[in-house]
Amino acid sequence: MALIGAVPALLVFWIIRYVPESERWKKAAAAAPVRPLTEIVCSPLLKITMLASVLVGISLIGSWGSVQWLPLWADRMAGSYAPQAKAYTQALTAVGAIVGALAGAWFAKRVGRRLSYFVFCLGSLISCGWLFRGVASYGTEFLALTFVVGMFTTSFYGWLPLYLPELYPTRVRATGQGIVLNSARVFAAVGAIEMGTLMRLFGGSYARAGGGHFLGLCHRAFSHLARAGDFGEAPSRLIPAEPLMKMQQNSERILTTHVGSLPRPPDLLDQMKAKVSGSPGFDAGAYDRRIEKAVAESVAHQALTGIDIVNDGEQGKTGFFLYVRERLDGFESRPNVKLSEFEAEVSAFPEYYEEYFKVAMAGGSIAPVVPLVCVGPIKYKGLEALRRDIANLKNAVARVETSAAFMPSVAPSGVGSNEYYKSDEEYFHAVGAALRVEYQEIVKAGFILQIDDPFLTNVFADPKLNDRQRQVRAEMYVETVNECLRGIPADQVRLHTCHGINEGPRVHDADLEQVVGYMLKVNAGGYSIEAANPRHEHEYHLWESVKLPEGKVLIPGVISHASNIVEHPKLIAERLVRFAQRVGRENVIASADCGFSSQAMYHTEVHPKVIWAKFSAMREGARLASQELWRR
Repeated sequence: MALIGAVPALLVFWIIRYVPESERWKKAAAAAPVRPLTEIVCSPLLKITMLASVLVGISLIGSWGSVQWLPLWADRMAGSYAPQAKAYTQALTAVGAIVGALAGAWFAKRVGRRLSYFVFCLGSLISCGWLFRGVASYGTEFLALTFVVGMFTTSFYGWLPLYLPELYPTRVRATGQGIVLNSARVFAAVGAIEMGTLMRLFGGSYARAGGGHFLGLCHRAFSHLARAGDFGEAPSRLIPAEPLMKMQQNSERILTTHVGSLPRPPDLLDQMKAKVSGSPGFDAGAYDRRIEKAVAESVAHQALTGIDIVNDGEQGKTGFFLYVRERLDGFESRPNVKLSEFEAEVSAFPEYYEEYFKVAMAGGSIAPVVPLVCVGPIKYKGLEALRRDIANLKNAVARVETSAAFMPSVAPSGVGSNEYYKSDEEYFHAVGAALRVEYQEIVKAGFILQIDDPFLTNVFADPKLNDRQRQVRAEMYVETVNECLRGIPADQVRLHTCHGINEGPRVHDADLEQVVGYMLKVNAGGYSIEAANPRHEHEYHLWESVKLPEGKVLIPGVISHASNIVEHPKLIAERLVRFAQRVGRENVIASADCGFSSQAMYHTEVHPKVIWAKFSAMREGARLASQELWRR
């Protein structure tokens, strides 16, 4: 029998030899030094390790400290008339444990980790209370309840393998889980000893000792979970009370992100088209479910291709202009008015842009892009849609390994034109007051807020404005944005600027030198700029004379959103090193120039598979740059 018991131990050698390491772990280990013991007992993981050990210890104490006494109690009640009582009790408890472990994993995946933990504790309390306090003799009722008790008190064994790995970064996940489980076993051993003490205290009564123990168990579990968050929340990590995600400087390597919009799946586009066109066959419930799934798929793919700071891919947004109309009241569409943009550029290359705009940018959208005009008081009306987007991103982020997540929102300067307010200044401040609701909700949810503002750069490319008018308008834009951000910490905000056009001659783009002074006045912790575009790649030299403010992060584009060529990782690394040498290695985050699908369309200018290849190349380029910058 001893040899049979040793067989599982021999499996270790087979696993080491024949089971390959996870590719995801290899990538995580390659991206940063792996010091698992140091990481899990130091900030910020120390708090998670301590809380998780207590959480697991509670569940193990319940199992070891109470359930393991059941066979002895059965034998004591049955006496000589049922000599098999111990065996039957042990067997039924074990069968219940098998069912509980399997069902626990399924239940936790369906309803969420926190709610399932609470249900398991509550089920343990009720079933143990009934067994210990309501059953006075050995018999059918006793045996049935031992099965139920075994099921509930060991359901945690199905829950633990799901929850514990989610608490740690991939590179230290196995060590963190192992330390937590074994620390909890120490608590459980104390619990078993404690149970014997309770037995003596209650004069040998299993019922009083067991009931008191489980009451304490559920009280501690419930109070912890009540502080942790919503019981109905989807699977997630332990979330601290303070905001979860902030703009972060690099410590050991260059992080990666992107700008926001990504291609939507074709079947979701079909549903979006049905919604926009008012099709009688449109199913709102199916549409919401498909968006949730698309967000989960997008976030998972971002993480898989090496994006550290992810977003929802803007899967739930039909397009920039429709998004504004859905979120703000006081506007009406003017389908008969021609949208006038990029006047200098279009005037210089009319034949090119006539063909280009037919199939690209707004011309490729599933819904017509029409001008919006303010005709009444502006109010925010998009809370329901916004909270759906937030919930979808939270659920998706909980299932992957990321450094942070962001959510884009439009700048006040990008919302239509004014026919209602007395002045542009009054109009922009009204838009800003409405959008502030959205900004605050995003930050409150714990995400980094990204403000999309290509309109600031467009001011300096507008041929109708002279230098003084450009200056006044740019100052007004910055003032309005900062008013919206009042009270929001800068490290929870990043500003994205670009030049509007994707693929084109772009000889009339504003120079970064014209814009940078205004950009840096925005109260943000990070600034996202185009830098991979051939019209702007040389502008890294600007940072030799312009100082990036202390504690701020520069997010240069190192892959293009306007070309299907996948940049070589060595070129990406070279671009990152240039910026790091000028603003500091800790102050550079790799990104794309702009979003890949600002409007929902069936055929994006960059093919979806190419986008993922670009992200993978950016991850490798960031790794190469990190090796050089940290001399590893």
